[in-house]
Amino acid sequence: MVARKTAVWYKPLMTALAQTVLEEAMRLPSVDRAMLIEKLISSFDAAKRKTIDAAWVAESENRLDAYRTGKLTARPFEDVMKDLNA
Repeated sequence: MVARKTAVWYKPLMTALAQTVLEEAMRLPSVDRAMLIEKLISSFDAAKRKTIDAAWVAESENRLDAYRTGKLTARPFEDVMKDLNA
């Protein structure tokens, strides 16, 4: 197992339980961590969720525009998933 360094700035702000959960979560595969992030973000109140969702919509539209104008290229889904699970 490879030891991961965690950022120092948040340790004093986290409880021991939160730190343990974080360390365990960091051992999960990338896809599982992404799903966990989504669940945690969803746990915030609806007003904040709308702001987050709006930011993702804007980001998605910007990426689509960049793709359509040739500023961004695409990769096959299978290749991306292989990289995430590597």
